[in-house]
Amino acid sequence: MRRRAEFALTAIIAAVGLSAGAFERLWAVTPDSPWPLIIWIIGVLIVVLSILIFGGVAVSKKVLGVVDVKEFAHLKDGQREELRQYVWATYVTSRTRRAMVTVFRDGFLIALLGLVLLAVAHAVSWAAPLDDAPAPVVVNIISPSPTP
Repeated sequence: MRRRAEFALTAIIAAVGLSAGAFERLWAVTPDSPWPLIIWIIGVLIVVLSILIFGGVAVSKKVLGVVDVKEFAHLKDGQREELRQYVWATYVTSRTRRAMVTVFRDGFLIALLGLVLLAVAHAVSWAAPLDDAPAPVVVNIISPSPTP
């Protein structure tokens, strides 16, 4: 599960980086309609939440129960402690794995929602027309000596 979380973490960070690379178009469309920028910011916040979730899964320490097979194989009818330890270890292991899978699945769904919002924001920004006339360029030249 940790390797999958590490891969998802890397892929989502790369996707946000690509989205941030196209931020100029979102900013250019903002004077006409702020909605693409608002959707993009919400998408980035959701993706950051999923990055934190995947980071938590990637660095988490799993508490898995261990079964001593040699002791369990020599179990007598009167000895119930080893059987109790085996059942407890199996329960802890299955519970920990289920929790890790649930957190990973929820992180994936949150990341999917955030990435869809980023895609919608970029699609709307590229569908909006821009002015054909370029903005005037203002150049300030500082001369070494003022002229009267």
